Amino acid sequence: MSLAKLKKSYKRPIQIPTTPREFRPIVIGNSIGGRLRQQASLPLHSEIHWWCKGGRTVVQALDWLKQNLDTEVQLITGNIWLYIIIGTCDFTAFDRKTKYITLKYQNTEELVEHLVKSYKEIIQILKGLSPGSQATIVEIPIFSIEAWNKAHKPNIQKIFRDQDHQLEHQLLEVNKAIRNSQPRKPTLFTKLQHRFIQNINQTTTHVSKRDNQ
Repeated sequence: MSLAKLKKSYKRPIQIPTTPREFRPIVIGNSIGGRLRQQASLPLHSEIHWWCKGGRTVVQALDWLKQNLDTEVQLITGNIWLYIIIGTCDFTAFDRKTKYITLKYQNTEELVEHLVKSYKEIIQILKGLSPGSQATIVEIPIFSIEAWNKAHKPNIQKIFRDQDHQLEHQLLEVNKAIRNSQPRKPTLFTKLQHRFIQNINQTTTHVSKRDNQ
């Protein structure tokens, strides 16, 4: 799907649910969650709680939950459905001297194990304080180290294309592990999410091919 079709799809009217709400939707995330919040324009979106902070890693999200979830749960009526949008910042490391981001993990299995273990711990903490609550781990969209570095340093000379190939492999492996470790069978949200991720990946691939021509 092209970017133009993706934007057109986004503008289509959303059918408002008519049945009573069973869960309070909450997003815990990094800057991606923050950008999603900026797009939340419908009255229905006011039901969503946002626990997002830019640059947050999965370990930082865990630490925040350990310190705050007990209080937050007491402030929320009913059960929670937690959407976990964390992990992007665990793939790369930021060098304060060069201002570049680079690949953090060379061992893909180590990265997958780190993220999946942390996701499971987040869900375990949630279940411990709110047994009736549920969680969905949102797959991580494809992104580019080289594109990020060029956007922040237009005169960049170093080439990060090899790291991008390795990063893409890592993202695909992590997303496969996420699909295999979801705590519940796919809901409408997760089905739509999978379709959205496919669209983003296709768009990214098209843009990447065009930029390399």
